[in-house]
Amino acid sequence: MVERITHNEQKVGLMGLVSLLVTFQIFLMLLADSFLVDDSLYYEFWQDQLSHDRIEKMLEDGKKWKWLSYLLSPIFLLIKCFLIFSCLYIGCFVCQLGGRIIDLLKIVLLAHFVALLPILVKIFWFGFFRSDFGLADVYHFSPLSVIGIIDSNEIEPWLVYPLRMLNLFEVTYWCILAWQLKGFLGRDFTGSLVFVASTYGLGLLLWMVLVMFISVSFS
Repeated sequence: MVERITHNEQKVGLMGLVSLLVTFQIFLMLLADSFLVDDSLYYEFWQDQLSHDRIEKMLEDGKKWKWLSYLLSPIFLLIKCFLIFSCLYIGCFVCQLGGRIIDLLKIVLLAHFVALLPILVKIFWFGFFRSDFGLADVYHFSPLSVIGIIDSNEIEPWLVYPLRMLNLFEVTYWCILAWQLKGFLGRDFTGSLVFVASTYGLGLLLWMVLVMFISVSFS
């Protein structure tokens, strides 16, 4: 009876963590939409390519379907967390390591708060430190990444995504995952980091190769 209650409490805690992660993402999206992007940026970006009426119609349609982005973004976020969890779980299964699935899920969800920090950094950067910016600046902004220190116009389009992924937040994410996995795997930090690299890191590499292939195919 006590074990069942404890298990139920763990599931409630897991659902609370999911709710907190989704709420935090939606909150950041609302902040970004409120303080970063307004209609004037779209007019400025499209003025040389589209008529004023066409831009206005696009903005009206965008506002009409804006709710869909707030619905789909958390779904994509949870799918991403599930894929990362799957990489780690397969590694645990193959190496016969780790404990309960619910504990591994919590580790992935807690670490994923770091993945949302670039949005927060973007809001602070354009909201407080840089007032003169355009829509392209907001879209291409990649804080603390390799792409941020080179001119993206001078590299091949298929290299943009992997260079964006090489950033300090991704390194921090790996370290937090490894730190939390120490007790779960029964390894030290270095061993846990190697495990993250050989599971999640491999999955991330395959994903980047797929994105690069699609970029080359449609360029």
